[in-house]
Amino acid sequence: MSAALGIDLLVAAALAAIVFSLLRHAASTLLVVVVPLALVHGAVGAVAPPLVDAGFVFVLTAALPVAARHLRLVCDGMPPRQAFAAALRRSGLLGVLALGALSLPLLLMAAHEDMIALAAVLGAFVLTLAALGLGIHAPYTEDFVARANRARERRETAMTRLDVIAQPRWGFAVLGTATILGTLEGFGLKGLGWQDGAAIYFPLVAFCLLLAGLAAIRDWRLAVAAALTQALVIGLTFAARTKGHAGPLPALHLAWAAGALPLWMLGASWRRALSQDGEPAAALMRALREDGPAAFAAALLGALPGLVLLCETWPRPWPVAVAACAVPFAMFPIFPGIGIAIYALLPRYRSVDEVFGRR
Repeated sequence: MSAALGIDLLVAAALAAIVFSLLRHAASTLLVVVVPLALVHGAVGAVAPPLVDAGFVFVLTAALPVAARHLRLVCDGMPPRQAFAAALRRSGLLGVLALGALSLPLLLMAAHEDMIALAAVLGAFVLTLAALGLGIHAPYTEDFVARANRARERRETAMTRLDVIAQPRWGFAVLGTATILGTLEGFGLKGLGWQDGAAIYFPLVAFCLLLAGLAAIRDWRLAVAAALTQALVIGLTFAARTKGHAGPLPALHLAWAAGALPLWMLGASWRRALSQDGEPAAALMRALREDGPAAFAAALLGALPGLVLLCETWPRPWPVAVAACAVPFAMFPIFPGIGIAIYALLPRYRSVDEVFGRR
């Protein structure tokens, strides 16, 4: 009991450290970490206690981009109320899309108890967004703005060192490696047989994530790249679960939803940058500088449950833990590499006005 409590406290401290390193605002950090913790334990714990940890990580991961965007706009001089409204429009719906996409397969399987648990997670997320609105009344001093801007400049400088992942040759190398891994996973899932529904269920999950990615990113090339990246991680965890190495299926759905959020966040920023820069490589670097740090922080949050699982029950569930820990690495370089490769193979049509800079 004491060891489990120590691990929980260590994880809570790690979560708070990751969030504060991005936000640099104590009050917002408390809202992002403490409010989801209380709401998920209250709502999800009453209907599905095994899903409390996964639900908390999902709500935390979905709330972090909203808080990060809100504080960034405040530091740019926008009034707090308007900044929060803009952050909700840009990032608030991503969590709803991810949870809805991964709830549909469970609904088709008539898993009504699981749907009740996921509805509780959705309610906790909506209430967390409402609680984040209290941040408009928090003090934003000049000292905070200066510290946050300095930290943002350091993060943007670090992102510029990832320019290698914007090269087409790197993209083709990543795409080829991903194809090999996907083929191996496909043979592994094929060997599971039809009796457990793996042959139908896995493609259904991938298709739902593709549709949700199209709605979130609004660029079919980047949505396909995100779906392929997610399929690599999901294939590993799904194969591990069917062999008895993972927890309940809804918990895996929540983990997959949390892993989709950083990809969609970066993809949407990449799509916006494409409308300004035109070239996929330059647009990717602009998206990395603008939203890369927040997306990577969200990916780190999604990896922590896998680390906890690895520490508590080694060595039995190691495939799930490795897959969860692979989420940050899916951000850099798998998703950008596949996206660059797709744009190189299927270039975007550009009008004469775009080529010559007339809009």
